[in-house]
Amino acid sequence: MMNAHRKKLLNSIDRFYEEEKFCDVTLICGADEERGCDCKTRSSGLEHDETLDCGSPFGSTDESRVLSGSDSTRVAKLCEIRCHKIVLCAASDYFAAMFSLNMREASESRVRLDSIPYGIMRSIVNFAYYGEINLSADNAMNTALVANFLQVSELVELCSSFLVQSLTMSNSILTFQWARENNLTTLTSAALTFILDNFVTILGCVEDDINQCLTADAFEDIIKSEMLNVPDEDTVFQVVVNWVKSDHEKRHYLLLRMLKHVRLHFISSQVLREQRSHNWLLQSSSEAVSLLTNVIDSLDENAQSTQILPSQNPRPSTLDNLIVIGGLEPNSTGPNYMERYSPRENVWARTDMEMARAQVMFNCVEIEGRIFVIGGRNALKTLGNVDCYDSEGKEIDDQLPRMQTCRQGLSTCVLNERSIYAIGGHDGWNYLNSVEVLNLDNIERGWTIAKSMKTTRSNSACAVIADGIYVLGGRDGSSCLSSVEMFDSKVNRWSYCASMHKRRAHASASALAGYIYVIGGTDSQSSAFNNSAFDSCERYNPVEDSWTWIANLPSPRRSMACCVLGNEVYVIGGYSDQSETASSVYKYNPSLNQWKQVSDLTSYRVGARSVVLKKD
Repeated sequence: MMNAHRKKLLNSIDRFYEEEKFCDVTLICGADEERGCDCKTRSSGLEHDETLDCGSPFGSTDESRVLSGSDSTRVAKLCEIRCHKIVLCAASDYFAAMFSLNMREASESRVRLDSIPYGIMRSIVNFAYYGEINLSADNAMNTALVANFLQVSELVELCSSFLVQSLTMSNSILTFQWARENNLTTLTSAALTFILDNFVTILGCVEDDINQCLTADAFEDIIKSEMLNVPDEDTVFQVVVNWVKSDHEKRHYLLLRMLKHVRLHFISSQVLREQRSHNWLLQSSSEAVSLLTNVIDSLDENAQSTQILPSQNPRPSTLDNLIVIGGLEPNSTGPNYMERYSPRENVWARTDMEMARAQVMFNCVEIEGRIFVIGGRNALKTLGNVDCYDSEGKEIDDQLPRMQTCRQGLSTCVLNERSIYAIGGHDGWNYLNSVEVLNLDNIERGWTIAKSMKTTRSNSACAVIADGIYVLGGRDGSSCLSSVEMFDSKVNRWSYCASMHKRRAHASASALAGYIYVIGGTDSQSSAFNNSAFDSCERYNPVEDSWTWIANLPSPRRSMACCVLGNEVYVIGGYSDQSETASSVYKYNPSLNQWKQVSDLTSYRVGARSVVLKKD
């Protein structure tokens, strides 16, 4: 009953408006320039009607120009809109304030809004009564401006949504600039996101708009964003240089400010040296030269001392591809598909890759975009196979030789970018300390025996720093180990390093900036699946031959995948403390000594392996 009553009342008000009955206010609209007007919609630089240099991204309307003609009688007739104050106040905070705060217009029956075109004002008043409006490419921008000025928030959002749907590669820059300067927050945010997502394509399409029409603040919003989608930081550097060059007289003082948003530590020192020596724009600024010099010195220092992390993190779009392969699912089947992680979107996606066989307790390495899956177990059979897959997960028939010893729970690594090492493990009967190596430049020779470790080890962690292979913990058949061995390939010798604080088997390890990070694991006396895991982590300093504790994992883990992406260590899947198979993924930031959870895998996995493939 109430809804019917309200509907009847609203329909009556609509009819009174259409018949101009009981109207208590007349709005006078149109461009009467002789009188001037205080309510003209303004922006901080790029007026909607002042886009002759850059052009309007959605076209423009001539309606306001028609209404600004010299025939004052015609203008007065066209610009009168009779309506009801109560409806205007309900729809517009601007009118609510005007008619209730003792303003002059509150006691008058005629209100002049000279700078607002009649057609736009009529459509807004109609929206106040009917809740409907006809938006088009010709009127959406003007309607959004006037609705924003009049504080008709619902209509502003409708116009913004319409303009968001109309974003293209060719109009997004101008729309972003215009929306930003007119405080249209929804449209500004959406246009910025569109630009960040499609930046390289937009750059190729409308580079002139970027260089000529973006104000400093708008340009800065784009280049400083973590989510800027670029293949490398060199692209951002060149965009900054071109933007400053395009109006050097007015922008030269902004060069240093913009360069500080470029992740210069991820541009090669050689490129930076060439720019410093040959780029006249950079040479014209002593501050810019000093900034580049400091970064070059820092890069050189990093090259000499591997234990220094860059002071900045790379943008997610510039990171390589993180791939997870194999492992066990909760039903104890071995998934034969691969998952790929996108750092920028923070999502995992299943690929079409299918492994040659379902296998567990294998290991893998990456060389020149190829994934080598080595050893493991298929059902009850320990394997000596080596399978090779490309970056799309397609098997490559390289007829790679089998290892001399079948191995499960082995460690693997690569030295000198060409030699694959298979270390320790279990042959189905015995724990192993033997090591063999396959040189890809001499595949015909097959796997050759290398120097054996001092200790038998299975399910140990492994990491490489320079010419040294570090094998950490594991199980020797009777207990878990805390001992660490390092193989010096230059002298062909294994030697013990400082032991870890804890005994760890089924732990994971990665080398980053000259340190080794060992994460999780178990110290159980048996290899049964119901063993508990722990969350402790520690870091090894090879220069000082010492271990230090780092922040604990958010959740205990063992038998998980682990790798380095950018400046962070990722831990993927594994068994939790309750021996539940996990899909969660964490990343560790050494600079902050903090773990952070990222998007989960698409499946639960334990004993999976991961590699990082360079982007195409």
